Amino acid sequence: MSYTYFISSKKELPLGQFGVNKKVSATKTTKVTLFLEGETSIDSALKKIQFDISNITSDEIDVYNTIEDISGLVISKLNEYNKMVEKHFENEYVYHIHPNFGSNFFLNHKSKIYDPLSYRGDKKTIENLFEFIKENIDKGGPMEMYTCWIGEEARNRDEKLDKVIKLSEFVLGNNFSIEDRQYVRFIK
Repeated sequence: MSYTYFISSKKELPLGQFGVNKKVSATKTTKVTLFLEGETSIDSALKKIQFDISNITSDEIDVYNTIEDISGLVISKLNEYNKMVEKHFENEYVYHIHPNFGSNFFLNHKSKIYDPLSYRGDKKTIENLFEFIKENIDKGGPMEMYTCWIGEEARNRDEKLDKVIKLSEFVLGNNFSIEDRQYVRFIK
């Protein structure tokens, strides 16, 4: 199972992908996402792929230079399966939000040592989250987030996990997470 994340605002938020920096964009439907991370060329990176890509053409590949370049956010409208999550929010506009790369808004100092590549990507994703919130909080007042396991959107939130993050005082350290059934309110 995986966590699913939601974000809300008093005003409509922009939809789409945020914080990514593609070197080359696929002109057709993307079938392969590649990041170079130390490779000297796209060809040398493609040679390291462990599966058959002979049926994929270069216009079906998205290319990023580093893990940070691919580590962004995706904001989308709710669908019929997760509309029940709206009960957790005070704000009118509720959206699904998720990392573009990786699966969680989670940062752990141990991964900095044991998996530094993922740590760098996770940190950039969380920085993008806070940048998105800071850019949009002026338009819609306080913003909110809620996290739960996929399929458990209707469960009651765990109110003892509720927290407020004051953006003007927040500093991202080496550890950060939004827990299962946790509500977070972001204020200036």
